[in-house]
Amino acid sequence: MWVKTAIHVRGKTEWIIIKTSMHGAEDGTAVSGKEMDEIFNYLEKKYNDGKNYVLHYVTARELYNIIKAIEAGEPGTDPEDYRDYKINPPVYNSLINCPEASEKLKEYIFRTYNY
Repeated sequence: MWVKTAIHVRGKTEWIIIKTSMHGAEDGTAVSGKEMDEIFNYLEKKYNDGKNYVLHYVTARELYNIIKAIEAGEPGTDPEDYRDYKINPPVYNSLINCPEASEKLKEYIFRTYNY
């Protein structure tokens, strides 16, 4: 249904936007469990053939940048060219032993990257 809905920015109908995860989900298994893995596997098998479809996993910041490039009329044919169009990636130290990080952040980093 996501593909059939064909959410896109005016001017780039061939770049369909599908948001598959969300921040603030209360049930972590809903966004990182078996069901989400099955969704990604399906999308990758059906919509990543390199000819008719090419998947691009992007962050919210990167999607914002891609949309802004489209709105500005940029002529590119590859969304990869616009990941950093307006807003650059954040610069921060994500190491678990970063002294500036709060204990809560260190805990999240540990759980995320399985240090």
